[in-house]
Amino acid sequence: MSIATSNRGSRLAAVSPLPDNLLDLAPESVREASADLAAKLARLDGADAAARDAGDAVEQAVAEDHSAAVKAVEADKPTPKAKAPAAREKATEAERNAAALVEVVNVAQNRLLAAVREAREQLADAATAELGDLARQAAEHVDRLEAALTRRRTLRGLLAALGDGGSLEGRAAEFRANPARGRRRSDPLVPEQRAAVSPGDPSRLPEVADDTRQKAWRDARDAQARFVRERAATQKARREAFAKAQKAGLTLRDIAEATGLHHSRIAEIIKGQ
Repeated sequence: MSIATSNRGSRLAAVSPLPDNLLDLAPESVREASADLAAKLARLDGADAAARDAGDAVEQAVAEDHSAAVKAVEADKPTPKAKAPAAREKATEAERNAAALVEVVNVAQNRLLAAVREAREQLADAATAELGDLARQAAEHVDRLEAALTRRRTLRGLLAALGDGGSLEGRAAEFRANPARGRRRSDPLVPEQRAAVSPGDPSRLPEVADDTRQKAWRDARDAQARFVRERAATQKARREAFAKAQKAGLTLRDIAEATGLHHSRIAEIIKGQ
């Protein structure tokens, strides 16, 4: 909750209202104190602007007084009444008003700080819970993406199988005439074939004679196998690190704060869930 204001100097502590996107995490006492401080800071901004304008008016009045005096002397006339004294009086009043508002803002800042301290644990729990929710949402998005990619590969394999070996009508007629002949050993649509062939068996690729495609198929299979192995190893390393941190004296909330996960998710990971 820090701010930087060029015209306030060291008059105010570096405390500002809560950002709008965090107000929903705060209790009513913090929201009220934050809104009060925002209103008083706005008043102080106006007072500072008025003081600056009054200072500029003093400089302008001094210049006009001097010019008027020179002209009067040259014309051998009485010097007109000076405007600067009245401008200085207004500037002094504006500065006093701004200084008083600084004190008012200081009180509002202290009130907000006290409210935040009192609600510190509630704010931390709310922030941790939202971080956990965001992490779960991200995981769900990743799961949906992986499912979509898997579905995409399956559908492409289906289309490749359906388009291989002649027209669909010809294959359908062959199957009706002789169901046993209509099912080829390389056809992934055959339930018996799917059960008998392991995921790493190249025969799952329907009748591909081209060496480049066969190699690409094997590369894709090996990449997926490496991904599964590396993910399992990474998950194991994370689980061991969390368990070690807990044994070192960190609470679940401490680990959650360090990782951005919810403390309940930390417990699940340590348990291997």
